[in-house]
Amino acid sequence: MESNVLSSFGPTDTALIHLARLSDNLSQPVFTEDYKLIGECRKKEVKVITLSEILSLWQENGSK
Repeated sequence: MESNVLSSFGPTDTALIHLARLSDNLSQPVFTEDYKLIGECRKKEVKVITLSEILSLWQENGSK
């Protein structure tokens, strides 16, 4: 783990970024509403899904 990321985000968020990057072809997204974490994930090319996006998709598609 990168020490600068650890000091900025703490152990939990740093672990989320690290584990998402380890997954095959970066297919494991991080779910968050934390804009600082969203920025770091995008910088590291980790897919991010916000709770707002999930709600939007659910509203568009309903409970099919």
